Amino acid sequence: MTGDWVPATATRKPPVLTGTVLQWTGQSPSMDIMERARRWESREEAFVSVFYGFPWSDVPDVGATVQVMTNDDQQLADEIADDMSEYIWHVREEFAGGRFPGPVEAVELTRQAIVRGDVPVALGDYSDRPGDATWILRELIEQDVERVFYAALRDEAVLRALSESGSRPGDHFDMEVGGFTGEQAGTPIRIQGTIRYFGEYARYDRVALIEFGAGNILMIVPTYEQVIRPESLRFGSVDPDDFDVFVVKSRVHFRRGFDETGYAKTIIVVDAPGDWFGTIRLEALDYQFAPINRMYPFGQPEKVPETTNR
Repeated sequence: MTGDWVPATATRKPPVLTGTVLQWTGQSPSMDIMERARRWESREEAFVSVFYGFPWSDVPDVGATVQVMTNDDQQLADEIADDMSEYIWHVREEFAGGRFPGPVEAVELTRQAIVRGDVPVALGDYSDRPGDATWILRELIEQDVERVFYAALRDEAVLRALSESGSRPGDHFDMEVGGFTGEQAGTPIRIQGTIRYFGEYARYDRVALIEFGAGNILMIVPTYEQVIRPESLRFGSVDPDDFDVFVVKSRVHFRRGFDETGYAKTIIVVDAPGDWFGTIRLEALDYQFAPINRMYPFGQPEKVPETTNR
């Protein structure tokens, strides 16, 4: 706007498609990709933007994109864009690959961590977009894991029923919870315990904390809730420091409060037992417009990325 810059831009689209759970910039090679962009910006008069892309967008230009802008230097813009695109392609196997344990294995790993004393353990239920999936909760119960804070399970019907019945802390709780949005959510689980808290929380008019089993707490919320920091669970009479295991409905964001702070000694991202919307198994979806059959790792990509200059 001031005339100080005459933009010269270059765009590259390396044919790589990743699930969002793989895009966390706190681990390599994602961290290395972003650091490479910063190094270019520190050496040259350029802006380097890297977009990994939202993989569940059924659009022709889905996937990773590199966008570079320089001050009237097209050759430099092309050089940087080519370098970034080639680097993403170079690390594609590590970047777009990966395996996460399913609920049974994840809970077994959790029990091993408890025995070692590597607690608390944070379990990230990365695939559950509706927020009512019960796979991990059921497995924790079946494997008799204690001192679990499950934060949180979506079930607005349960909260409504508690409100209509005039339930209060200390009352007995015996209801089926979760597992109502379809096959991806598993099945409802019957929880028997005691209402520890029932009232306002954050932006919600009402949430419930249900104490059950051996020192376990189930947090019931009216909609999908992504808990990022353990401090947000310090309400009512509950202290998150009293628990050995946390379950959060999160892919990456929970690492801010549980991982990067060192709060959780063990981090386990848990996969779903099916090809659901939120998993890394994108080829299971019925894409109509997104050319994932020409993108790594789901098809036969062309090594030479698409080029767009202005």
